[in-house]
Amino acid sequence: MYLKNITLRGFKSFGNRSMLNFESGISVIVGPNGSGKSNVADGISWVLGEQSPKSLRGNTMGDIIFRSKKEEMGIAEVSLLFDNSDRLFDVEFRDVKITRRVYTEGGSEYFINSSPCRLMDIQELISDTGIGKGLHVIINQGQVNEIALLKPVERKTVIDEALGISKHKNRRKKSISKLDKVRDDIGRLDDLMDEIKRTMDPLEMEAKRAREYSTVANELKSEEISLFLNSLGSLNGLWDGQEDSYSKTKEELKTVSDRIIEVERQKSQLIGSIGSKQADYESWKTKIEAFDAGMTRLSNIMALVDSKKNVFSTLYNMFDLEFKNGTTPEDVSADREAEKQKEIMDLSFLGKVIKKMESVDRQFKIFLDKVKDATGKSIIAKELEIEGKVLSDEIAAVLGEIKEGNIARGSSRVMKLDAARKKKLEEEKKKFELRMKKIESLKELCRANLERASSISKVLKGYGTLSGKIKKRLYPEYERQKRLISGDQANIERFNRDIGDLK
Repeated sequence: MYLKNITLRGFKSFGNRSMLNFESGISVIVGPNGSGKSNVADGISWVLGEQSPKSLRGNTMGDIIFRSKKEEMGIAEVSLLFDNSDRLFDVEFRDVKITRRVYTEGGSEYFINSSPCRLMDIQELISDTGIGKGLHVIINQGQVNEIALLKPVERKTVIDEALGISKHKNRRKKSISKLDKVRDDIGRLDDLMDEIKRTMDPLEMEAKRAREYSTVANELKSEEISLFLNSLGSLNGLWDGQEDSYSKTKEELKTVSDRIIEVERQKSQLIGSIGSKQADYESWKTKIEAFDAGMTRLSNIMALVDSKKNVFSTLYNMFDLEFKNGTTPEDVSADREAEKQKEIMDLSFLGKVIKKMESVDRQFKIFLDKVKDATGKSIIAKELEIEGKVLSDEIAAVLGEIKEGNIARGSSRVMKLDAARKKKLEEEKKKFELRMKKIESLKELCRANLERASSISKVLKGYGTLSGKIKKRLYPEYERQKRLISGDQANIERFNRDIGDLK
């Protein structure tokens, strides 16, 4: 075994990669001072495991890294390649390369044949070769004088290291230390055995109780498992029953939900329809109230016509009696004045009656139109329309007759009254014979007015009869609408109760 070469990179003065090759035998490195001869020896010592910076002529391990003003490597690496053909290293390789690397940050790396390893691995590898750390394979300047001046004991230590005896002494020392440690362990074990023996009897009793407990516990566990299985079977049966009940309840709930939705829908429809029915009901109510008001006015008119009819009947009887008994000339002036007032009253009354009849006719036609709109094309509407038309025709005929007779009589009476005023009282006395004719005329006038009043009364009675028929036929419809609304409201309340019960 010999050193074949050494490679330095970034170590001390070797900034660039440098390699020194050696042959077997003696090799000498020569050079001027400062060329790095000592740095080569320091590199060999560093790779073989030197850890002291002072031995490498530095203060810290970082001082071995190459530095210059221009460049700083940041790493130092040294590799030693040994020829292992004689298998001095206990490995199967012909060449053994040992490498050590250090960084500026302080970390170190070790390699054997480029494989990462520990410093301990390198020391064990070279421990049997005689080149390990402290074996004085490298003798520096002044070290020979130090050996010569050593004491016998120290010199023996150096010789032992050179002969490799110190290695065996170290191993023996380590073995003795291990034996002492084993003896101490055996002593502690003996003490422990004694302690264990003292506690064996209680432990045996505890073990017996533990075995009994284990047996009882196993039996209890078995019983618990059986009970659990039985309970599980019961629970499974109960679960199946509950699941069936849940399914039925779920279906019932769905049915109830559908029912609630349907009831809500019917309720909404009823609320929507009750609005229109309420409007129809209010319309019918308004019509009935208007109809009742018209009936009241018609009754008042009929009462007025009946009173006037009685007046005309009284006047007719009076004139008839006067015509039969005769009248003296002295009563002519008073009779004329009374006749004048009666005729004026007659004309005024007939005018009022005409206006009332025309108003009643108009209102009646409007009412018939409303009734027609309300009843549509029903049989009631057709019958009411026919009867109303007949009654309207009768009213028109009576009004025409009253107007025609009133105009003719009014114009003739006015002319006669004007002539009477001009001729004065003396001429009227001379024409007493005309008085009887006039009495006859007044009698005819009263008779005509009586007939007209009878016609008006008849027409008004026709109004009353037709109104009664209308009310008789319309009132059931009004009541029906009222009942429908009441029924819908009752249904809505029932739906609300059903929804409350379902929820």
